[in-house]
Amino acid sequence: MSERMLSAIQAVEKGARPVFPIMPFSAFPEFMDQLKKALERRAHRFTGK
Repeated sequence: MSERMLSAIQAVEKGARPVFPIMPFSAFPEFMDQLKKALERRAHRFTGK
């Protein structure tokens, strides 16, 4: 995964809005999976669950 994609995922974990950097179509499913996990981690951290 590219540095931009990883940076976007890390920003989401810290509370930023999701961003979709330019990426090859083949990388999109992996990016979406990582983004979903990041959003779940962020939700658990902010709700205290």
